[in-house]
Amino acid sequence: MRAELYFVKGMQRPEGNWARGAGDRRPPLIFDDFTPTAFMVFALNRYAPAVDAADTQARIARARAWLAKTPAERTQERSFKVLGLAWSHADQKTIAAAVKDLRALQNRNGGWSQLPTMETDAYATGMALYALSVAGVPAKDAAYQAGLNYLLSTQAADGTWHVKTRSLPLQPYFETGYPYDQDQWISAAGAAYATLAISAALDTMPGTQVASLR
Repeated sequence: MRAELYFVKGMQRPEGNWARGAGDRRPPLIFDDFTPTAFMVFALNRYAPAVDAADTQARIARARAWLAKTPAERTQERSFKVLGLAWSHADQKTIAAAVKDLRALQNRNGGWSQLPTMETDAYATGMALYALSVAGVPAKDAAYQAGLNYLLSTQAADGTWHVKTRSLPLQPYFETGYPYDQDQWISAAGAAYATLAISAALDTMPGTQVASLR
């Protein structure tokens, strides 16, 4: 594990961020630098050994500075900016500003879209809600409730959500058994984020049943 962490640390850029792999442009899972930066902050916080604490905290501080000063545009960028700032223990004013930017992208139907030109979907909505939860926004918040209502009202009978892909078909199609054919990969990711958002609401509202969130 320590060797892997050294490798991860070595990939940090001088500016403080971690970048997607060279040539990786498969949206939305691999498309921006906010996502890997936030994940690396989480990994360093969780797994870095105590003996390396000084170096680890210095790297997290650099990542925090990059996240704070770098403008985010899309829902995923703004969501992971919020997550990265929360995981790196940024000050409340900085986190609140990022939360405000993420809230600004919420659609009238309660959910979020991956891009302004796309329809609302579970991937963007679940991700945004999870980020808000990590940042301390309570599940009873009106925006969170609106997002939950969107997720619960669009969930299929089998428990999944259908999210349309926006990636170019680079690989031959093969069937995994998950619903939605060519959309199955992003739909699975969407279901994962939606589940995180719903679970976070249940965790902060003890005794609440999913049905009562509607």
